[in-house]
Amino acid sequence: MAQINLFIQSLLFILLFVTTSLCNIKQIINVSTTTSFFSDNNIYEDINSKKIDDNFIQLWLQANSTFKKNQQFLNFSIIGNTQQYFNFSDENKYFGRINFDYLKYLSRTNILSIGGFYSRKSWYQVEKFYDTSILNLAYTRKSGKYNITMNTFIGYSQYSYFSEFDNINYGIRPKLCYRMSKKLSFSLFFESRFNDFQNSFISKKRFDKSNTVNFGFEYKNGMILGSNFEFVNTKSNYDFLINNSVSILPYLSAEFHDIYYQIIVKWNLKKYKNKINTDQVNLVFPDPEANTNNQIYFGFDREFTNKISITGKIIFFASEYKYQADFYEKFLVGIGLKYSF
Repeated sequence: MAQINLFIQSLLFILLFVTTSLCNIKQIINVSTTTSFFSDNNIYEDINSKKIDDNFIQLWLQANSTFKKNQQFLNFSIIGNTQQYFNFSDENKYFGRINFDYLKYLSRTNILSIGGFYSRKSWYQVEKFYDTSILNLAYTRKSGKYNITMNTFIGYSQYSYFSEFDNINYGIRPKLCYRMSKKLSFSLFFESRFNDFQNSFISKKRFDKSNTVNFGFEYKNGMILGSNFEFVNTKSNYDFLINNSVSILPYLSAEFHDIYYQIIVKWNLKKYKNKINTDQVNLVFPDPEANTNNQIYFGFDREFTNKISITGKIIFFASEYKYQADFYEKFLVGIGLKYSF
């Protein structure tokens, strides 16, 4: 679509301009690859009892480059992975993402930043994919223990197999951070987001507006312990999409006997104003995996050398599949070998 091409070209142009302005500077490059074996007990994210399980191999590649010149910083990264299932090849897919973040100190207390990404998720044997692009501009003001950031963003999402979900999303996100001490900090942000869907949805074009309030804290003392508390109010020109949600996301990152581990828990309670009659309309989200409402994640990394480490993940999902808050459950267990160049 013309809008998508224009947006991506604009993003790449900004990246090219910033990179050119930072030529002949210090550069740091990090590249790593991870090969993992996973077991998936619900590969199609089914909400009924007829779950299908399978195992898959995942190859993950990440490259990160950091540039620095005077008071300017540019971070550019490429992330990609491919999943190959043993028995159900129609679920084989790949994911790729390009990120960039440019930061410039206008003074010791004023910071300007530009960032964005382009990502694609696609299936090999099924003609479906979705693209997501985001571009954001932020200004940060430092004042003692306080940081105040004003962020504005615009994005585009395209779904090859559910064009009803193609949408432009944009909004603002002011944020306040307060560092009480070297170990303890707090954050508060408000986000107002608009989703303007480009095609007819059931009987008319869809338009959503959501307001988010998020409060968080983080404590660092040889470990990182924190949590975020969030309230989201979503309004829509379709009554059955109007909802409120409350969520909590505690997390912990620490080291135990040379093993680095991370625990993340996300619990979400969502309530819809009305329920849709699925006898008349039975729509699902384009990618259930991208709409994770509840999650328990445990991951670890054990280094053997400065280049080789073993990684592992145990993840439980309970994610919304349909509009009336039915949830599918999914359990993933994986072990892998990571090599850093």
